[in-house]
Amino acid sequence: MANKAPANHPIAADKIDETFKDYIDLAVSTRGGKVLTLTDEWFAEAKNLLAPTAPISCPGRFVPTGAWYDGWETRRHNPHFDWCVIELGYAGKIAGFEVALEPSTRHGFQLEKPTEEEFTHIRFCMYPDGGVARLRVFGTVHKVFPENKHEIYDLASAAAGSTIVGFSDAHYGHPSNLLLPGRGHDMSDGWETKRSRTPGHVDYADIKLGQPGHVTNIEIDTAHYKGNPPKAVTVAGFEIGSDVPILLLDQMPLTPHRQHFFEVKADLTEKRIATIKVIMIPDGGIKRVRIWGASQLPAVQPENSLMGVRQELPDEHTWHVKKH
Repeated sequence: MANKAPANHPIAADKIDETFKDYIDLAVSTRGGKVLTLTDEWFAEAKNLLAPTAPISCPGRFVPTGAWYDGWETRRHNPHFDWCVIELGYAGKIAGFEVALEPSTRHGFQLEKPTEEEFTHIRFCMYPDGGVARLRVFGTVHKVFPENKHEIYDLASAAAGSTIVGFSDAHYGHPSNLLLPGRGHDMSDGWETKRSRTPGHVDYADIKLGQPGHVTNIEIDTAHYKGNPPKAVTVAGFEIGSDVPILLLDQMPLTPHRQHFFEVKADLTEKRIATIKVIMIPDGGIKRVRIWGASQLPAVQPENSLMGVRQELPDEHTWHVKKH
């Protein structure tokens, strides 16, 4: 027999984002969440539940199965109930859920306290059938670190428990995307800020590392940002309990749609960094930030490390810059 569900209480739609701001969506597809099995998806596929974007409505649009729906929708008159099993992108402790039925209807549910157990899968049930646009599973990541404390890895990876704890702007894309695996698929899954005409303007994002470490190299990826990357980037680190910035990179120029690799000076590598501030000059879009380092010195790069490895992306366009 299944254990009794933990106590929870509803969260008003306009309070969901604030309530779960210190957690991440463990199930979103960009973090590897996926539907493994289900009872039915006649009208719309269950994988839509895990899309990173907000649901949209297209009245009057029809497909062979009927009206188009941006979510999971099952056929009618199910004698029991519909369900799907979801493998979470990251295992973790669960703090609450959001169930969105359509763009303007959000339902939040917060557990009285986060689960003590760490979950890898969930079963989502609809009674008896119908449609749900999005499902968010908010929680904290089961942190994964190398067994060898000297091994270099991405200190800023979401899989290591790193989170965004502050930022200046997220007009076109949230800075939490900086911590995702891979290089994404278009400009929608990076961090992009609005255009600014104010002299001296900069945008920033603060990353709390899953555990403090010694930074050896930094990777800034502007994949898919071909007309709107920042002119330059500055990266500062902060030791535990300190508000004094340690300048790791100072106004390094960036170019469109490419990975940029920077080596941190040896004397700075000795610092044990707990928080990272990424500063875009003046604004624009960055796809990913990798903070390569180790928990303890001396840092050793494993044979299968991706540090400094260039990953080519297909480019359908050739961009020419005319010199005046």
